[in-house]
Amino acid sequence: MQKQFREDQESLLRTCSFNVADENLECNVKYPCIAIRSLEGDNIENEEPSNVEDVLNEDQKQNRFLLFLDGKVVLKCATFVNALQILIATYFVFNQTYPKTHACTLLFLQMYLLNISSPNTTCRAKSEVSKRKVFTLFKALQKINIADFDPI
Repeated sequence: MQKQFREDQESLLRTCSFNVADENLECNVKYPCIAIRSLEGDNIENEEPSNVEDVLNEDQKQNRFLLFLDGKVVLKCATFVNALQILIATYFVFNQTYPKTHACTLLFLQMYLLNISSPNTTCRAKSEVSKRKVFTLFKALQKINIADFDPI
């Protein structure tokens, strides 16, 4: 999605190894981000086995996705969707706007994942261009009838 909006693809989502202790993990950006614990470590180019859930122990499964605030781990989640929901919620809780480098992606996820798109809701993206890009994609997706597609 970040590629679709031509946004920075590296600082919002990161990977880190299960071998690194939580207290040694850092995220050197000034806004909230998510780290995904990986069997392959910090190299996002490496692919994990397709049965990654079978390889992980219960603790690893429950703590695979980490939310960073102010550069430190503040929350652990079992699912990526839950981590994204909490990430977006932090902007509302702390009354912050989305960083310019991720405004379109976060606004789209806010609208699509959390269904927050009411005209009365304060938009977390500052740029009108960002808002226009997101609303265009969002409206196009709303017009798609999923029943028109053949199952794979």
